[in-house]
This record gives sequence, structure tokens and C-alpha cells, in this order.
Amino acid sequence: MKQLLSHRSIIVTAILVLFVFTAQADNVTDNLDPRIRNLLQEEMREIERAMHTILSAIVRGQHDIVQENGKAIHDSFILAHSLSDTDRRTLRAALPDGFIELDQAFHGLAAELSESAAEQDSSAQLDLFQKMTDSCLGCHQTYTPDRFSRLNQ
Repeated sequence: MKQLLSHRSIIVTAILVLFVFTAQADNVTDNLDPRIRNLLQEEMREIERAMHTILSAIVRGQHDIVQENGKAIHDSFILAHSLSDTDRRTLRAALPDGFIELDQAFHGLAAELSESAAEQDSSAQLDLFQKMTDSCLGCHQTYTPDRFSRLNQ
């Protein structure tokens, strides 16, 4: 129980950081077509909303909500459904490889989170949520340092 509370404290702190510094992916996408950039920014906002929902559901033991939102993050909210093949190639070419790798790892963690929720494994959910949060922070620090300059303090 003590470990669960410790994880909760860490996660609450991390989510507050995410709340204060809402991602909009401006720095790495300056050269994108405005429509694609807007879709990417909306995707980031949807991920942020889902992360808030997931945190609340984890601490309430609402495994079904964690599972649903983890799957939604894994499957992508907007980009997977709104981009043409040409748009995908343009986006891929404009983003650094490291960004793509972090993004793929993040969505993989979301799938694992969904699976742990299906198994009703709260400890695994907390661990995976922490890894997802760390991934967000790492990406923001690396690829949007001007936008999130307070993260590097």
C-alpha cells in the first residue's frame, strides 16, 4: 500500500507538470503544412486529456476506463484516421528519427497499459503510466525546449 501511495504521489506530480505545460509540438513541426501541424497538435491535446482520465481511473480502480483510454492512445486519436499516405510521408520526413522512436515507444507503452488494465493489475498500470509520463517529459525536453523551457530548470 505504501508503494502504491508513493507511485500515486509521483504520478500526481507528473500529471500536474503535464497540465501546466500543455504540449502543442510547435518546435519540431515548424516546417509542416499548417493542416498537418494542427492535426498533430490536436493529437497531443487528446493524449493529454486521456492521460488525465487514466490517472483518475487508476487511483479509483476503474480498469475498464484505463483499458479504453490506453487503447485509444495506442491507436491514435486523430492522426491515424485523418492523414493520407502522402501526409504520413510528409510528417515522417519532417520529424526527427528520435521523435518518431519516442512516439512509437510511447504508443507501445499505451498498449501495455491497456493490457495491464484488462488484467486488473494496478501496480503495472502505475508503472506504465509513470513510463508514459517520463516519455512525454523526455520528448518535451528534447524536441520542444523553447516551449517547455521550465522543464530544464
